[in-house]
Amino acid sequence: MAGSTRKKKNHGGRSGKLRIADHWNAISIIANSQANPLKAVAEFVENSIDARAKQIVIVRGKKKGAFYLKISDDGEGIPSDEQGLPDFRRVATHICDSIKKQFKSRGAEGIQGEFGIGLLSFWTVGQNLSMSCCGADGNPYQMTMAKDSPDFSVSQKRILLSFKGTDMTIYPLLPGLRSLTGEKIQRYLASELRDRIKETGVTVKVVDRTGRKEFVVIPRQFTGRLLHDLKPAETAQGDIYLEIYLNEPGSVNCIGLYRRGTRVLPSITELDQFEKEPWTAGCLQGIVDAPFLSIIPYRKSE
Repeated sequence: MAGSTRKKKNHGGRSGKLRIADHWNAISIIANSQANPLKAVAEFVENSIDARAKQIVIVRGKKKGAFYLKISDDGEGIPSDEQGLPDFRRVATHICDSIKKQFKSRGAEGIQGEFGIGLLSFWTVGQNLSMSCCGADGNPYQMTMAKDSPDFSVSQKRILLSFKGTDMTIYPLLPGLRSLTGEKIQRYLASELRDRIKETGVTVKVVDRTGRKEFVVIPRQFTGRLLHDLKPAETAQGDIYLEIYLNEPGSVNCIGLYRRGTRVLPSITELDQFEKEPWTAGCLQGIVDAPFLSIIPYRKSE
């Protein structure tokens, strides 16, 4: 009939919008999607950088027979709620809806995170997370949560002096993370967050109380694209650390051989085993560090 409106027939098909049926199951999947504890630490540091921190201190220590990791910064802290208190509740109840995304939409620059899932990476590192920050009243407040649990709690924390920034402690570390040393953390951050550290000028220090050592994270001076997720090469003598960058072909590109951070050879192609592709292609820069190497002293012939 002319002028009449006909409804489109639906031949058995249906349309709709995707939704999450089990929110806790989805959160668990997200939390477990990060398998690298070093990557998780890098995400925590990036949160501090996004909060405009100038000083970040990572402490690896031990208490009551178990290891812990603490990350402290002097940044802007957790955004406040209407009462001027750290809005921990929003942090815990807005997974995948980061407030950083709102800041970006308002023109904020230099912020990386926007998915609201970085905090859940603590599941990869330890059993419990405690995050502290001061409110506008000068009093410190604390949020705690545990791995594999949907619950969180917020309470006022008792300390003598207020502080600027945020403190985050993960305790105890998961079994098998005894090898998460201060040196490994320093090395990883120096490459993984190289550009962010250089651009922001933030100072990142790693204090390993169990090893009685301190490290300053100095951005690597290599150029090119970092090849991510290169696993340490396992040998009978120990692991070999790999940090390799892909660059445009050039004579300056080479991969040095190191022993505990000290260069042994400027290029591994000096060794017969590496006189082949891809090592000789002139496209790679970086480090191969074998801490178990034995250096034989020699005297240059006259």
